Amino acid sequence: MTIPDTTAAQPCEVCDVSTSNRCSSCAKAGVDLFFCSKEHQKLVWKAHKPHCGPGQANPFSLAPLTDDELANLRSRAHLPIGTLGGGISTTAVALAEASGHPFEYVLQHLEGSPLDSECLPAKPFLVSLVRNSRFAMLASSSLHEQPRSVDEIFTFLAGNVLARCCDVDDVPRDLTTTEWFTPLLHKLVILASLTTQVALLEGEARDILVAAKWLPVVRERTTKWVRGGMGTDDVRLRNALRHVSLEYETE
Repeated sequence: MTIPDTTAAQPCEVCDVSTSNRCSSCAKAGVDLFFCSKEHQKLVWKAHKPHCGPGQANPFSLAPLTDDELANLRSRAHLPIGTLGGGISTTAVALAEASGHPFEYVLQHLEGSPLDSECLPAKPFLVSLVRNSRFAMLASSSLHEQPRSVDEIFTFLAGNVLARCCDVDDVPRDLTTTEWFTPLLHKLVILASLTTQVALLEGEARDILVAAKWLPVVRERTTKWVRGGMGTDDVRLRNALRHVSLEYETE
């Protein structure tokens, strides 16, 4: 699963220990994910596997919206949701504002690959907005939900970051062309994996204890990387992300 090579050593994605061991499949796809041991790679493997290797790692693969998700969107599109700024909006309005297109147009083009931005700009963000809007329903609503799986927690974290990125002027229509999109989502899926194991007590007891030990390290490192501009020198991106939070708390 991991291969030692001559690549300059980098921090392990789990424990921060310097290592030259990389995920071998992701390396073939041009993505460097470092793990100091098979044990630490295995700790996040279940979440990482769907996004590992050629055809999945670069660009980062995202699942398309299902028929059930689209039907659910139609049923609650005009119900009130909370916004990042503390206001109240609706999913329909949020999608229209984020895309620059009427809601009905967005709805017609949400199907298919989230990476296809030909008809919808920043489509990965719009897809994450749809999924996250379920968790933004007002607490008083009977439809209010909380992320309860690794995929949902990943979407919650990714949507939080992408929302701020898409507020920056001149963000490319196709997010996959940016230097930060794929590394960001790989880091967030690892963070989501550890968060799920700890917050939802998912997995074997031994793995949960190990995840609990390293979750604060991964969260702090990932937050610092995101707030620092995600490996870019884009001041606007750093300013947009300077207060982003990657915390997840159960109710």
